[in-house]
Amino acid sequence: MNTVENCPGLHYFVCVPSDTPCWLTMPITRKKAYKYKGQLSEKNVLERTEKKPIRPDALARSIHDFSWCRRTISEGTKGPIAYEFTKRCIVLSENGIPDKTVWLSGFRWPIEQCLEEAKEELGMDHYEVHK
Repeated sequence: MNTVENCPGLHYFVCVPSDTPCWLTMPITRKKAYKYKGQLSEKNVLERTEKKPIRPDALARSIHDFSWCRRTISEGTKGPIAYEFTKRCIVLSENGIPDKTVWLSGFRWPIEQCLEEAKEELGMDHYEVHK
């Protein structure tokens, strides 16, 4: 199956829920043998010395103030709308094991704005589209 992740040179944006466990660096794993229904198999497990993954919202709270950039993104009815942005490379956890490496960043508002404009141009601005 061909997914966007297998297409070199393409950039894509994903939403990472705040309760998704992650690491800042790739944790060390090892193969562990086990028996299931009489069959010998292997699975990846974290090394005991590795730290547990953390949530992205906890990561955001732990980042030093000087790593954030404040940007005004638009003018609202009550004045300028500003957000603070930072970006970090993280390793997502899938069932306690490292999965994909992705970048967390503050691009949600510009992406949502582009989607809104595209929906208007296509005449779909009255439809709720989530995926």
